Amino acid sequence: MDNKQTRLLIPQLTPFYDWAEPLSSVLIRITVGLMLLPHGWPKLGWTGPGYEYPLMWGLVMFAVALRGGGAWSLDRRIGREL
Repeated sequence: MDNKQTRLLIPQLTPFYDWAEPLSSVLIRITVGLMLLPHGWPKLGWTGPGYEYPLMWGLVMFAVALRGGGAWSLDRRIGREL
């Protein structure tokens, strides 16, 4: 199948999908930031056991970095790619 166009689950919601797509990056960034701070901060002092949770969030952040900033990103706002 060579069709590279995204097939929507509910095509009738196309206007909503178009509106919500740029906001998804903002929602992911806020959620990751709020979750990363309280759980990741103790790891910086080597006082907390385990690495799985910070590793998971690190991989999520890496995926966001690979995907790009999106329409609401700071680099888009200042006009430079970071």
